Amino acid sequence: MISASKVLESKGISLRVIGEDLSLSPKEKVTPEVVQFAKAHKKEIIEEIQSSIIYQNPYPPGTKEARTESLLQVMDAIYQTSLKKVQRDYEWSELIPDQRLEAVRQAVLKSQAKLKDFQTAADEWAKKAILN
Repeated sequence: MISASKVLESKGISLRVIGEDLSLSPKEKVTPEVVQFAKAHKKEIIEEIQSSIIYQNPYPPGTKEARTESLLQVMDAIYQTSLKKVQRDYEWSELIPDQRLEAVRQAVLKSQAKLKDFQTAADEWAKKAILN
């Protein structure tokens, strides 16, 4: 049996998980039927993508877009790890990162900070959230 993500990929749809949302592209191929199918299989698709060991950056190596995409993926993984630490200790329905974390994220994307700075900000946010 073919997985839901493979069905969409066979139609030329690229899939990406952003937080708890599923992003489909290119827009011209995302028909109402595709959206309906993706919504019906969202959980399965997200689990499959997140459990996938191999990630392939869709942009040509060495381009600004490839660098940005790689940074976004790494920062999302760092954030998700911190979020899971907090959620293990507390059953909050929604956790909102502080403004500093987003500011550092933007600085990394503009080459004004390093991934290490984002990791530190995420760790500090998690500690603060757990203590509160």
